[in-house]
Amino acid sequence: MVLLLSLWMDEVKLLGVKIDKQQISDICKKTSTQVNALSRLRYVANKESKNIMYKTYIQSNFNYCSTIWHFCSSKSTIKLEKLNKRALRIVLINDDSSYHDLLRISENRCLFSKRREGIIKTVYKCTHNIAPSYLRDLFEFRNALMITRCKNYL
Repeated sequence: MVLLLSLWMDEVKLLGVKIDKQQISDICKKTSTQVNALSRLRYVANKESKNIMYKTYIQSNFNYCSTIWHFCSSKSTIKLEKLNKRALRIVLINDDSSYHDLLRISENRCLFSKRREGIIKTVYKCTHNIAPSYLRDLFEFRNALMITRCKNYL
């Protein structure tokens, strides 16, 4: 149904996620206003409070339905990572370190790695019958033609 709708519409909104290039712009716009609000608390709130606000208020935007829009353009990925870098600079009050150092200090990984991990976890759950049936039904297993360690392939 979604595929048929997308032939006639410029965008499809499914569970609050626009399945098109506009989704990244919407995430960046919403997150940017939240980062600006957090920046006003930069020197007022302590590090633990800002870290909690970052994880619940900002990082949730990057994680919501990220499996759907993970395969966005590299330009969009860079845009998201820059926004995350800006948020981490505010949380850690650190304007000098590189993005890699900010991630290490905050004990985080880049957004791309988190999205990829989410996809891998979903596939693992589907292949081990842990995921709901509506997700498992998306995968089709075929028997291996040769004797290997794995019995089925996706």
